[in-house]
Parts: sequence; structure tokens; C-alpha cells
Amino acid sequence: MDTKNNGSKGEEISIYPRDRFFWFGEINKASTVMLREQDIISEELCAEIAKAVEQVIIDGEKPGAKRTFDYFELEQELIAYGGPEITKVHVGRSRVDMVDVTIPRLEQRDAILDSFEQFILMRKALLEFVKSNPNAIVPFYTQGVPAQPTTLGHYLGGYLEAFSRIADRYLELWERLNKSPFGVAAGGTSSFHLDRERLSELLGFDGVICNSFDAAHAAPLDIGIEVSNVVSTVASTVSMFMTDILLQYTYSKPWIIMDEGVYKQGADSVLKEGELTGTSSMMPQKRNPKALTRVRMLASTVKGSSVTFLMQSHNIIHGLVDYKLEIIDSYPYMPLNAVKLSTEMLELLKKAIGIFVFDEERALKEVTSDYTMITELAVELQKEYDVPFRISHHFASEIVTYGKEHQLVPLEIPYSIAQKLYSDTAKTFKFQIEDLPLSEQDFYSILKPETMVRNAAVLGGPQPSEVERMLGIEEEKILTDLGWLENKRSKLKEAEHKLRTEFENYL
Repeated sequence: MDTKNNGSKGEEISIYPRDRFFWFGEINKASTVMLREQDIISEELCAEIAKAVEQVIIDGEKPGAKRTFDYFELEQELIAYGGPEITKVHVGRSRVDMVDVTIPRLEQRDAILDSFEQFILMRKALLEFVKSNPNAIVPFYTQGVPAQPTTLGHYLGGYLEAFSRIADRYLELWERLNKSPFGVAAGGTSSFHLDRERLSELLGFDGVICNSFDAAHAAPLDIGIEVSNVVSTVASTVSMFMTDILLQYTYSKPWIIMDEGVYKQGADSVLKEGELTGTSSMMPQKRNPKALTRVRMLASTVKGSSVTFLMQSHNIIHGLVDYKLEIIDSYPYMPLNAVKLSTEMLELLKKAIGIFVFDEERALKEVTSDYTMITELAVELQKEYDVPFRISHHFASEIVTYGKEHQLVPLEIPYSIAQKLYSDTAKTFKFQIEDLPLSEQDFYSILKPETMVRNAAVLGGPQPSEVERMLGIEEEKILTDLGWLENKRSKLKEAEHKLRTEFENYL
């Protein structure tokens, strides 16, 4: 295919879309090469077929030309250049293995790699944001209520680890997605001795789906579900993340917010000022997080497409195309639609993360304004003074009750009150140690969130050394995934170039 320079980085990009017309052309090229190698067509006919196939592709690349998605229309275009003999390119084939199963797989293959690329870049942007202040204290919540203090690196590192798990699903999906169903005709093959493994190689697949019935009828269903499920899982975790950040906009002063300035990628400004945020037509103080709300909307639409395909593919007999590629009144094939929407969602999220601003002071104030570190008070009594669990927790709960009744934050609780509450608790439970064993200095030190974070000593906790270790793992995983993506794209590009070269030998 012709290429052009993109004018900036010296890379070559395709002029024409990799749509179904493009894939018809690639399939016809592969069939032409294989049929001649199998001596199913003569050398002379092969040359005529190659010329017709090439001419139809050239016609489709002219400005304003129709790029048909209908095989019968395409066949008529081939006949117009070479007569009915040209249709021998179709021997042993069916619209089933071309239109219903092979082209969808080729389209999904491209789309999954595009989605995975944006997924990696989004994770990279999030990691860079986290690394700017990994040990800053932030709150986290259970059941929507402030629970304990943690750090920015631990909190967002948790999302990064979840995303890494999803990245593995992309890789596992690829092993099953990049297998060729081509050459099975309608599912029972034919008496023409087509070389399916050669067709697979020419189209850049890693192997074939062996059983021809499976290739034509069962595999499109379960692979479509798996493709949908992978991007649906991405959307679920992204949606949770977006809900977290959007909740910040309900505060008069958030601790994570999008800057209204310009998002930059390298030295090139790729967004106009304020493009990811919006103002109100009536209320001049508002800065609406329109990028984040759109990301969440796209996440919902990805999941909607996935669920739609799950229902479409349910309770139908083999041989129907409901769950394959049939497009009625431009209604999209749902797995492909879900993947493309996921790419848009992830690219927008990447840009939004690129203008995140973190307010460390505000985050710390959010933590210290509530009793999220009170667990550490109970733990310290158990660990250092052998106070039973129930007694230490009851005492800590009494501290919270007193503080909230008197509108005090933890560090404002009088030490004398703490001593009395502990003594009352010990007497209630008939515990022998009736005096609070903590000094005044230790009592207030424990109520500082950084103490709780620093004292964490469990695998996967928020302590700085452990956060640094976990973020290092995520950074390495991102680099590994980028290498995997580059390798797969390189192999596909090499296969496409090889097909073009071998096809041109017959022109």
C-alpha cells in the first residue's frame, strides 16, 4: 500500500483506512499467492487475477471512490477487469470465512493493539503523576466513609497494579485472537486443497483455528465475548477511578483536580487551553471536569456494547450471523465497537491525567480532620502493652465519640480526657491495667497520620519503602508491555510487507 510521511517524525503512515475494503484486498492477495503455490490456478491466470485485484484496490484509493464492504459488489469490480475467470480467486472460500469470521478478527486485531497502546500510555501518565509525590498523605474510604490514611503512591499504585492485571488479559487474549479462521469456506472446507497455514502466515496470524466448524461458528462467539470482556474490565476500573476523582469536584477545595492550562506531550502542545475543562454559561466560578465526565460516559458505553454482544450471542443456533459481523442499518458490530470506544476513553483519560494537580496540604487536612488514624491507637495498645483487642478498640471508639460530640479533631482531644475514657473502659471490662499506659507524647504521636503510615510493616502496605518497591514493579511492567506491543506490531508490519512483495511477483 502507498504511504506518506507524517511530516514530523519521519515515520510512514498509511494514506488509506484499514477498513473492510482494505482487508478484502489483503485477503484476495493472500488467496492469489496461495492458490498459485498450490497449483490450483495457472501462472497465466494468477497474473490476470493479480492485475484485477490490484486495479480494484487502486480504484478504491482514488479520492472520493467508493470502498465497498459488499463482497458481491467487489466481485463485480474484479470481473469488470478480468472477466468471470477472475472469480477463481474465490475457489474454496465462502463469505462466511471471509466476511463473518476472518475480517472481524483482522479488524479486532488492529483495534485491540490500538486500545492496548493507549492503555499503556495512560498507565505511564498515571505512574509519572504518582512519582511526583509518592509519600504524600491522602485518605482512602470504605463504604464511602473515611477509613484510614495512606499515601498517594499506595492509593494510585493500587490502581496501577489493577491495570497491570488487566494488561495481562490483553496479552492472554492476543494468543487466542491472533489465530486464523481463513480457508474453512462455510465451515466444512472444500475439496480444493487450500493451504490454511500459508494463508495464516500471509495475513500475519500466529497460527490457525484448527477445526473448521469451530473456526466458522463457535470461535467468533467466544472470542467476541472475550474481546468485549477485556475492554469491559478496563472500563470498570477506569469508572471507579473516575468516580474517585469526580468526587473531588464536590469539595470547595479538592486535593486532586485538573489544571485549566495546556496539556503538553513532549515539546508539542496537543490541547488548547481549557479543552479538558469547561465553564458554565451562568455561573462564572465553575470549572467543569468535562474530560472526566466524558471518560466515565465512554466507560459506560464500552460496558453497554459488551453486554449487548453478550445478549446478542445468547441462545442462537450455529449458522446464524447475529453474533458475527452482520451490520443492519449501520448498527455496529459490538465487540469492535467496544474496543474502539475503549481506545477513545483511554486516550482522553491519559490527557486528563497529564494535567492533574495534587494539593498535598489539602489532602493532609482532609485526613487530619477526621479519625482515620484512630485504628493505630488501638493497635499500639495491643502491640506494645498487651491490651486485649476488644478493650483497645472500645477505648478508641470512645475517643471518636467524645471528639465528634465536642467537635474536636483527633489532635485536639485533651490527654486528661483520654486517660479518663481509658480508665472507664478498663473498669467496664474488669481489666487489671486501669491507667492509660501511653504517655502524653506517645498518645499525640500515634494520632498523627504519618505515624500510622510509617509503622505499616506488611507486604503491600503504604510504608515508603514498600511503595517504592511496588511502583518499581509497575514501571518495569509498563516497559515490558511497550516492548510486547512493539514486537507484535513489527511482526504484523513485516507480514504485510511480505504479502505485498510475494503478491507483486505475480503482477
